[in-house]
Amino acid sequence: MAAPLTIGTVSVMPGEMKRGGIPIGKDMYAREREVPIIVYRGVEDGPILWLNGATHGDEPEGPFSIFKALAQIDPQKLRGTVVAVPVMNVQAFTAGTRGDPLDTFSYDMNRLYPGKAEGYTTERIAWAHWQAMKDHCDLQIATHSGGEHSYLAHMIFASDNPASLELAAAMGPNWTLVFRSGTGGGNPSSQIGALGKGGVTVELGGNCRTLTSDFHAIADDLAAGYLNVMRHYKMIDGPAQYAPAWRMGLPDRAARARDRDVRRQPRTTV
Repeated sequence: MAAPLTIGTVSVMPGEMKRGGIPIGKDMYAREREVPIIVYRGVEDGPILWLNGATHGDEPEGPFSIFKALAQIDPQKLRGTVVAVPVMNVQAFTAGTRGDPLDTFSYDMNRLYPGKAEGYTTERIAWAHWQAMKDHCDLQIATHSGGEHSYLAHMIFASDNPASLELAAAMGPNWTLVFRSGTGGGNPSSQIGALGKGGVTVELGGNCRTLTSDFHAIADDLAAGYLNVMRHYKMIDGPAQYAPAWRMGLPDRAARARDRDVRRQPRTTV
């Protein structure tokens, strides 16, 4: 009989879906806090895929697209496991800001990951997430967008190893712009890449396209990419599709431009 898979507070058997959380410690009122997670475990063995959304709280495309993808997954027909973290940075997402407005010391989770066990609030959350993910992850997709400062279209930052480049290709035909990114840097994809596993950061959307049906179109596009990944790795049935060619970007220049745009924006603090 298969043993349960335990991630955070979730303990799941083959063919099950369960919800729970990654404990991140107590708040100032001594209440236990968690990062919510959803785990779909298939009936057969296969890769463990993590879908991470809302590392930045002003990027709602990730959470919406993750839920759209999960609605199309049946754990009874799944091979492997999908671990969904729709919102990594709960405080930032609640406020609708890039980082936690109450933590100006370690504001940007996507620059300080995997954080510190005894650090500031955002560092501690990143650390708890990393401890839960690092030993139970083969493939990781972190979803971002332009947030409140810009619109980004179908960009992938792939950790510079074969597993990550394969994962980037598996996102499908719409994803033709790929930047090689270093490993061991301050974000989840880079940290997973440093372990020799597949880690990519995908960028699609921005606040200018969160109105009317645009928001649904962006989420559907992202969800289609996740499902294409699952087909590529034989986690679900069906043929995967691929881009006929890539445009390869310069990662250092792209990162500097993105950071420059972010620094120009006013930061909301409390």
